[in-house]
Amino acid sequence: MRETALLGRDVAANDAREDYLRARLEERVDGALMATPVNHQDSSLLGNLAAARALVIRAPFAPAALAGSACDILRLPG
Repeated sequence: MRETALLGRDVAANDAREDYLRARLEERVDGALMATPVNHQDSSLLGNLAAARALVIRAPFAPAALAGSACDILRLPG
């Protein structure tokens, strides 16, 4: 189920595919969710996937997004 969170860092514009960025997830003191994409998203980096608690969903051709802006996420079990 998709949820809304705030980006923990800036992300670049997206290409023609929908992307799912591995991210750390934390709840701020004010109750807002903060999703911080890990630095290296290469599919061979299984340690980053194991540490991730959410996927940030980036629509095709999404423009660059700044830290603190809203994003869609999928929580990962763990």
